[in-house]
Formats: sequence, C-alpha cells, structure tokens
Amino acid sequence: MSTTKRNGAENIHWDLGDLYGSAEDPRLQQDMKKSLSWAERLAERYRGRIAACTAAELHDLLSEYEQIGEAAGKIGAYAYLSWSTDTEDAARGKLLQAVTEHAARLQQELVFVELEWAKLEDKEAKPLIAHEALAGYRHWLTLVRRYRAHLLSEPEEKILAEKAVTGRSAWKRFFEEVMGASRYELDGQLLPQQVVLSRLHDPDRDARRLAAASLTEGMKKLQRTTVFIFNNILADKSSDDRLRGYPSWISARNLGNQTDDATVEALIAAVTSRYDMVARYYRLKRDLLGLPELYDYDRYAPLPAAGGTKSDKMNV
Repeated sequence: MSTTKRNGAENIHWDLGDLYGSAEDPRLQQDMKKSLSWAERLAERYRGRIAACTAAELHDLLSEYEQIGEAAGKIGAYAYLSWSTDTEDAARGKLLQAVTEHAARLQQELVFVELEWAKLEDKEAKPLIAHEALAGYRHWLTLVRRYRAHLLSEPEEKILAEKAVTGRSAWKRFFEEVMGASRYELDGQLLPQQVVLSRLHDPDRDARRLAAASLTEGMKKLQRTTVFIFNNILADKSSDDRLRGYPSWISARNLGNQTDDATVEALIAAVTSRYDMVARYYRLKRDLLGLPELYDYDRYAPLPAAGGTKSDKMNV
C-alpha cells in the first residue's frame, strides 16, 4: 500500500488572472485583433525597406516588433496554460486552436523582419549591430544572422508557417491530449498518469513496483497511437531540416540553444565516456537502500535520510 504523504499542495491551482480573467475575457479577443492589426501596419511600413533603414529607424521597427511579440506571448501563455489544466475540455482546446492560428498569421505578417535583416551583407549589418541606438537589440540581431543559410524565401516561409498549424505542433498537442486522457489501473482505481508517476517516489518499494507495472501496461495499450504520433513528428522535422539545409538532425536545436554541433558532440563524448559515474551512483544508492539489486522503479526512491523508511529493506 502506498505511504505517500499529502503535502498541502494537492488543491493548489494556477491563477492566470494576471493574464486574463477567463477565456471569455473581452481583453483576450481585443488583444488578438490589436496585435494582428499592428503586425499588418508594421509590414505595410517596413516590408522591403529594412536594407535602407537607419539605426534609429531599425530601432523603432524592432521596438514595435518586440511589443507585438510580447502581446502574442501573453495570449499564447494564457491559452496553453489554461488548456494544460484540462486537456479534455473542448472549450479550452478551441481557444488554444484559435490562438495557434492567430500566432501563425502573425508569423506570416512579420517573417519579413528576420528574412530581410539576415539577407543584409556583413558590411551593411555590422555597423548597425555596433550602433549605440541598437545596443539593446545587439544580441538578437547577431543571433538572427546565424540562421542566414537556412532561411527560405518569404513566400516559402509563409507556407511553412501556415502548414505548421496542422503539422508538428498539431501532433504534439494530440500527444498531450492522449496522455492527459489516459488512465492507469492501480489500487483498484483508474488514475491519471501524473498520479501514478508520483508513486515512483514512494518510500514503499511495493508501491513503486506496482506503479511501474501499471505505467508499463497502460503505455502498451497506447503504443499504436503514440508510435504513429512520434513517426509523424519525426517525418515533419526531417522535412523541415532537409528544406532548410541543416547538416544534421540536431543542428537546428543547437542553433536555437546558441551553440554549435562540434561543442555538443564534445559534450556527448564527455558524458558517454563516463557512464561509470552513473553506475557508481546507482550502486551507492542500492547500498544505502539496503537492496541486493536496484530495479527501474527504484530510481526515484527516497533515501532514508530524505524521508525514506525501512520498508525498502523489508519489501525486497
């Protein structure tokens, strides 16, 4: 039987009131309309002109561009956080879909900013990057140019933004909904995945073992669906990488993390060459728990000094 203790946080929920009062908050729809209109006006004024902008003009453009992004981020954060609290709620899903489509439209309107800036020759871009008026945007201006070799034409980028709504992001959302709706048999109940996962931290070894078996059985039932989702996500990423000319499957991620392939490969080599340290850690944990052998469901077992009990020794 589980000995997990309640910690007083079980009934705590996110308060999203600092963003919007509810999905029906009129400010939400107003902000969506306002941000799109703002993006359209910005495009009318600056599309095709970035190469001719002075430092002051580029600062004004980027200031508005940043504010539109902040407004979109607020809208997106509210919709996603609200949906993630109940992925089976159709109303929350409807709002998230509307916000996702709104974000795609914004991207289509504003994609010219990064494209035109990245296309500038170094001799034109470097003086602007160094200009005092653009000091607050210097890091961003430098980062965008790192993608120069992987950006497509504006029409192509707009198509990818449009298709992204029904592409990888849609499959990722479907995966989260599948996981959110899944239930696992444990202790005579059908429990959500997160509840069963929490049992893997239980001091009682039998509770951990039963939780692990429940998760394994539940995931087996979802295998056909999850494999299909993952294969589509991988195919979509592979297509994007090929179109953008990335040399490796991890190159886009490395650019996003502001590093390079060689550095990441060095990190991987350093980690994989010292698996013995991980083995040593688990041998030590096994000894501290007093177990003859450590199983997968023992990985998160609390140590006695951290609140574990002698049940780990008693239930071997």
